[in-house]
Amino acid sequence: MPAITARRTRSAAAASPPKTAAATAAPTRQTPDDDDDIKPASTSTPRKGKAKKEEPPAPQAPVGVAPLSASALKKQALYTAAREAGTPFPHWARPTPQEAQEVCDLLGSVHGVPERPKVLVDKEDAPAGCGQVPSVLDALVRTILSQNTSSKNSTAAKQSMDAVYGRANYRGVLDGGEAKLEDAIRCGGLSKNKSKAIIGVLNRIEERNVHEKGLKPGEGELSLDFLHGLSDDDAMRFLVSQDLVGPKTASCVLLFCLCRDSFAVDTHVHRITQSLGWLPPNGSVHKVVEGEDKPVRVTSTTQPPTRDQTFYHLDHRALPLFSLSPHGPSFP
Repeated sequence: MPAITARRTRSAAAASPPKTAAATAAPTRQTPDDDDDIKPASTSTPRKGKAKKEEPPAPQAPVGVAPLSASALKKQALYTAAREAGTPFPHWARPTPQEAQEVCDLLGSVHGVPERPKVLVDKEDAPAGCGQVPSVLDALVRTILSQNTSSKNSTAAKQSMDAVYGRANYRGVLDGGEAKLEDAIRCGGLSKNKSKAIIGVLNRIEERNVHEKGLKPGEGELSLDFLHGLSDDDAMRFLVSQDLVGPKTASCVLLFCLCRDSFAVDTHVHRITQSLGWLPPNGSVHKVVEGEDKPVRVTSTTQPPTRDQTFYHLDHRALPLFSLSPHGPSFP
């Protein structure tokens, strides 16, 4: 709250001697140690025999659910509607269980059968990649950095970020702001969009700490580890509500960090599944769009299958085809 100064009469101002430059300099603003408003000192003499009335403490803000922006609510509603609608290609039965198993066997013979580690280890030299690290927040940031770039570039961006702020120092990242983060991750590409998205995630966690834990801004740990306690759908719904986080990025966090069954569809997986005939080249697609009378509605349109539609078509099958992505670069 701005400092309050006492008013002076015109005659009093005229009688005052001219002020020196030092006297007219702006005073240093003091920050209070608590949330009480700063009030001007009283010049009146208190009446004798009358005890000073103590003001009751200000009521604490109620702890509740952190509010979501209109954009976050819309993204959550789109995910929910798409998930409830099921596959966007209801008349396309492929892949059959036999086809999926055959591909799994072939991939296993080339790359070995992947096994999830029992304990995730935070390695300093780990690539940014898909986010196979213990911290859910660190996994999400790594996956955002890996968007639309090579593993080499995203890893360089994460290493640069850690060099500037300290390893996984997300409080420092939030306090530093977007411009500083953009400069730190510039080597990874799309630094403006990615820095905005990462700061947005951190602000969202800060809001959750304030509204749901009753903490003050700047207090508490910035963490997404609470997602471990959510269902797959609730964790996905939270993640996809963030800026620059779609089904692919959220699915990677679920699969590699939360160790859930989720079918992450990156560029390679999308291309391979199309080549295998698991997606129709063109077909009737249930597209979720915003409606006027309801948050979302479902209509039909015809368009080539997108990467997100591929996720909704294949994820419910829970296919263990984790090697499709590393196999992608060698796939003709």
